[in-house]
Amino acid sequence: MIRFVDAATLAVTKLKTRKVRTVVTATLAGLLFAILVFVFTLLRGGMESYSRYAHNSLSERYLTLVSFYTSRGIDDTAPELLAKAKELNKTIVEQKKADAKRLGVPYDAAQDQPPTLASQGEKEHLNSQNTAAQRVIKEQMALLPTGFDLTKQAAQGYHPKTLFASESFGDTSNLRIMSGGKEDFQGKGTTNTNDGMYGRSSPETLSYLSRSVIDPFLLDGANLTPISAGSDAIPLVIPYSEAEKAIGLKPLSKTATSDEKIARVDEVKKRAVNAMIALCYRNGSSQQAIEQTKQQITDIEKHKSDKAYQMPSQIYALPDPAACGPVAVTKDTRSAEERRLTTNQFEFNALYGTEVRPVEKKLQFRIVGLSPDAPDYSSIGTFDGFAMVFGGMSLSGQWVVPTELVPQAARADLIPQTDLASMSVPAGVGSIVEFSSASEARKFLTEKGCSGLDCSDKKPFIAYFGSNSVLMDDIMGKATQSLQIAGLVVSVIAAVLMMGMVGRVVTDSRRETAVFRAIGAKRNDIRAIYTLYVTMFSLVVALAAIVIGFSAAWVVSSVSSSSLTSSARLIFISTHETAPVWLVGLWPEALAITVGVIVVTGLAAMLLPLSRNLVRSPLKDMRSE
Repeated sequence: MIRFVDAATLAVTKLKTRKVRTVVTATLAGLLFAILVFVFTLLRGGMESYSRYAHNSLSERYLTLVSFYTSRGIDDTAPELLAKAKELNKTIVEQKKADAKRLGVPYDAAQDQPPTLASQGEKEHLNSQNTAAQRVIKEQMALLPTGFDLTKQAAQGYHPKTLFASESFGDTSNLRIMSGGKEDFQGKGTTNTNDGMYGRSSPETLSYLSRSVIDPFLLDGANLTPISAGSDAIPLVIPYSEAEKAIGLKPLSKTATSDEKIARVDEVKKRAVNAMIALCYRNGSSQQAIEQTKQQITDIEKHKSDKAYQMPSQIYALPDPAACGPVAVTKDTRSAEERRLTTNQFEFNALYGTEVRPVEKKLQFRIVGLSPDAPDYSSIGTFDGFAMVFGGMSLSGQWVVPTELVPQAARADLIPQTDLASMSVPAGVGSIVEFSSASEARKFLTEKGCSGLDCSDKKPFIAYFGSNSVLMDDIMGKATQSLQIAGLVVSVIAAVLMMGMVGRVVTDSRRETAVFRAIGAKRNDIRAIYTLYVTMFSLVVALAAIVIGFSAAWVVSSVSSSSLTSSARLIFISTHETAPVWLVGLWPEALAITVGVIVVTGLAAMLLPLSRNLVRSPLKDMRSE
């Protein structure tokens, strides 16, 4: 019987022979496993960096956004609604006659839109152009459950931790950012295709949201005092790029270095705290008055040398760009009777919705927090562009007002809510449901959420909100499965390579094996020698795989670290983390499994050639040598 020490000495000796072949085979087999080491090293490093930057942010919470985007409204053909509109229309006609007489303006009921319509081949339905029908529609729509109510119903049975209502700020489609504190009536300062008529348009996502959700985005030192009146500055969480403009900084060039981007982030976060930004609200009538005034100014300028040109009876001037006020009347040559009739006619029309009074108001916002910019999907092909899209949060690009800082009584003094006579609820801001675990959030999204045409008032659109926390859990699980499959494939390929080498070594050692057996060595003694040899060789392969995999990951991390760090600082805009993103992470369990797989693969590759060698006759092998 050969002692273990002797067997180990023989195995080491065999490993030292034919060094070139050993090194080449170990390197080739190691390259295959190095791919696995490279992947899980980057994955582990990326996850560790993500966790550091996401600490104390929404990325550690399991939130879902529930939105009811499909038609949810009333049946405008319901007989009881038709009858109600017709009856109400009679009352309104009588009121109109009385008001017309009081105001001294003409009124012909025959010119009114009917309360219902019945086109050929269609059922009779409410006419949304009629005042009575509009009131019936509005009254019925107010009876419908809100999106928050429907969200509570949908979440029943899924053990939600908390529900948050996200409320619309109002008619945000008519808000305009006053660049430099002024309106740009001529549009000279607008460069973006999404810019509004009188300056850059604010996002339609401006909404109220609970501080419990947006606290991670609040800036250090921000004034979080609740407002007491509509004239107070409104606290606002604003996208990073908008804050950059608000404090007078020009965007960095596309060629800016990562260090410059990081320095800019720090500068914006420091200077944006409690900085002011003005927005001007003008409803459709106010905007129309601006356009008419601009056209009148153009016409007068065009005909200033034309003596035959008749000046308008009313001459208007554009308001002060810094005031967000109404157009001014600089000259009015109408008679007192004309003015009375015009004023009374407008009042009559406004009473019954055929004309809308101009509304304009300047709103001052106080920046108290920053949200990440919306991802640039055009740059997803780049490594850091992909990181921005992948790591971005649902709050990206949104303007948000902390609900608790604006009392309900003060909201009425800001801007009006959109008031349309619609028979269905338009797409709006959804409600947020928080769960205690990724599995609960995933189950809720899978079972209650919809996709495409499957959406309805009972099956809303559901998406993860605030972060990719659930997605990250999913990715880790799928990555582990993928690595297992990849490990199996690589092991098979490596086994073929190693089988060739081990088989060659065993074949070359027939005479040696025959001598051992001739002097009394047992088959198990010979198996021990080759088992130790293959184990040592497999460890060499494992070492090569680890060195190559880690080296490749280090190179990739070194090249991309600076860029990814600047992207991470923009994604997690409120983070206090300043350490660079590093993609080299130690995953002991994966390393141990990889080494084990390599050793098992080597031993499996040894079995067939060694078995063949041991069943041969030692006398024949010696004679053939």
